[in-house]
Amino acid sequence: MQSEPQINPRLRRLPVLVGLPELGEVLRTGSQGEYFWLVSSYEDYSGTMVALCPEVFVGRYMAVTAIDCGNPWLTDKQKIAGWEERRGIVYSPLLSSIDDVYYQRDGYDTPGFDEWYLFRKPSDLGELERGNPFEEETAPRPGRPHVFVGMPSAMVHDTDPKCEFIRRMFWNQIGWIQPESHIADGQDCLTFISRNRELFDLVLGRLSAIHKCDPVKGEQ
Repeated sequence: MQSEPQINPRLRRLPVLVGLPELGEVLRTGSQGEYFWLVSSYEDYSGTMVALCPEVFVGRYMAVTAIDCGNPWLTDKQKIAGWEERRGIVYSPLLSSIDDVYYQRDGYDTPGFDEWYLFRKPSDLGELERGNPFEEETAPRPGRPHVFVGMPSAMVHDTDPKCEFIRRMFWNQIGWIQPESHIADGQDCLTFISRNRELFDLVLGRLSAIHKCDPVKGEQ
């Protein structure tokens, strides 16, 4: 069988944007329209979500738009299980377990740059757009989504006005993709977004429990 691609080591995460655990700022939460969001510090990564909150995945369809900030690919197990790649995006069948969900194995302190969307029904996002998001002809639009996980300025908890254009671009894309949930394992934090309030509260509760802290509320 063909071996799976190896992910190269990357720079370790730096606790600069969410806060040091000893300062009680491991988690930050907020909302945007119908979506609730949280960002978790450098101690959490995509594997944390898979292991701690399988309810986010089971009974859903998953779309993978980035692995290590590059084109997603299929593992041998996923091919056997019925996952497929279409126009640069990997799609799962209805997930009955988390067994075939692939995520970075470099550890919690190394970003995976993985980007996932979860749906209640099968979905087709179109074709990934790899052009300049600031150019009109290659800007994110329905059927041509962009990958945001590698853009520091797209972090939902950042309040820098200089990054507002990218954040608005990201939320516009979430608006027309309409996932139930979205997960991004970025350089400085893990991001979880969901319009399912019960599911969001479950994830927030479990992360708060393992970190033994209350979340810090961001801008609404």
